[in-house]
Parts: sequence; structure tokens; C-alpha cells
Amino acid sequence: MAEHTLISEAFNVYFASAEEKLRPKTVHEYKKDIEQFKDYLGIKYPHVTDINAITIDHLQEYLSFLIIEKKCMVSTRNRRKNTLRSVWKFLFKVGIVDENIAIQLEHMKERVVKSERPFLTEDEINELLNAIDSTVVRGVVLVLYYTGMRISECLNLTMTDIDFESQKARVIDSKGGKSRTIPINGHLKDILKTYTKRNHIQNKVFFTRSGGLTDRYVNKCLKQATNKLHWNTNVTCHTFRHSFASNLFNKGVHIVTIQKLLGHANLQTTSGYTHITQQSAEEAVELLETNGHLSI
Repeated sequence: MAEHTLISEAFNVYFASAEEKLRPKTVHEYKKDIEQFKDYLGIKYPHVTDINAITIDHLQEYLSFLIIEKKCMVSTRNRRKNTLRSVWKFLFKVGIVDENIAIQLEHMKERVVKSERPFLTEDEINELLNAIDSTVVRGVVLVLYYTGMRISECLNLTMTDIDFESQKARVIDSKGGKSRTIPINGHLKDILKTYTKRNHIQNKVFFTRSGGLTDRYVNKCLKQATNKLHWNTNVTCHTFRHSFASNLFNKGVHIVTIQKLLGHANLQTTSGYTHITQQSAEEAVELLETNGHLSI
């Protein structure tokens, strides 16, 4: 059993060894951590003077104190935990402490607070469409909302990708590179038919006078429209993908059907629980409706 060892003496033994093995910056940080731990013990448990009198409860209370009282970040708390574990591992190895109590200290996971993904209701989308000055951007917004496409997929859309007769569009997944077929809402089909009769160049569906259309340009137009409406909501191209999914879900469409329409990579895992047919996907998109129109 280790002999009676004062706390400061024990820590000094550790740092004498650490200075030979660790970088000076690391040793400096460890010393700061230990000094703060000693200060905590001195105030909270002044009668504890022997290193072997320190228990796991003392260590855990100190780490909780950092979060609750000091309002430290979880990352700071975890770094102090690592310092304590490193020190006690060494002290146990050289026989200064009877037990490596710090090995019981657990890593604390950071609580990630995810902000809700913004989505627009059908009324808001109608309002926004009326505020967008650009005909081509209104067309992009309608396609994004009615299909759930990614903006890159939408801007790469060609006339040969659209089959008006079967009401389907073929898109290349911008993330996985695989193609998928998306059913086209009947209302969107009528809009696109009218639009593409006069507004496509060569094989491209969406374009500007200067050439290809960019997501940056679309987002700029969306910003102008939301400013006109005095909205505080940050609306981007991706907002319509979320709106597509959220509004379908709110209308009772099964989440797996929505995943299929979005072309999510984890669809294969999810679809093992539910069989989704192309017919159900086609019926799903027909639930969406706006009063949107394109001025030709």
C-alpha cells in the first residue's frame, strides 16, 4: 500500500515525469488544470490532504461543479477529465496511489441543440411566388417544391429528362451520382409544359440571358423577395426541399415514401420495413397544391 503522500507532492512527481515526455504546452495546460482542481479541494474539502484520501466522488463532484457552477463548456470539462485520468494513471503505475480511481470517469457527450429546419407552408409559398420578380426563378421554386429536388439537380434538368406523357422526370443524384425517377405533380406538369414551350434553350430547362443559372442567383432573388415581404425567415433553395418533405408528412404521407422521393442514401435500410410502390409515390406528390403560375 502506498505511503501517506501529500497531494501537492504527488502531483509534483507526476509533472517531473511529464516534462520529459510531453510537450511544454501540454504540461502547462495540465498544470493549470491540476491547480484549479487543488483550489476546488482546498475550498470544498480542506481536510483532505492525502492523495489517497481523494475518492472518485471528489473527482466526479469537481467535474459536475465545472458544468453546473462554473458554466464551463462540455469540451472543457472533458479536457479536465482527461488530465485527471492521465495523472491518476501515472500515480497508480508508480505506486503513489492505491487505486486508479480516475479510470471510472466517463466522457460527457455534448448536447447538440439542432435548430429546426425551416419550411414554408403552402400559403407562404404562394405569397413568396407572387413576390419573386424573375420568371425563371419562380419556375425553379415550383420545381423544387413540387419534386423535392436538390437545387443542383433542378438546375441541371434538361428537356430530355422530362417525360410529360408519363409525368416523370429523371434526375441525377448530386450526392451519389445515381439517377432516380421522380413523379411530376399534375399541376407542375401543366406549368412546365407552358413554360418550356417558350423558355428553354437547346436542351436546358432553366437559364438566364447570360447563360446557365446558378444557385447563388436564385438565392439572391429569394432574398429580395423575402425583403419585399418583410420576412425574418432565411429562405434558400434548400428551404423548398424541406417544405416538400414537411408538407407531405403533415398530409399523412409515410416517411419512407418521402425518403424515396428525396432520394436519401439511407432509403435502402428504411425501405426494408415498408414496401413502397411507384404508384404510391405518384399519388403522394399530387397532394401538393399552390396557386403558382408563370408569366410567359
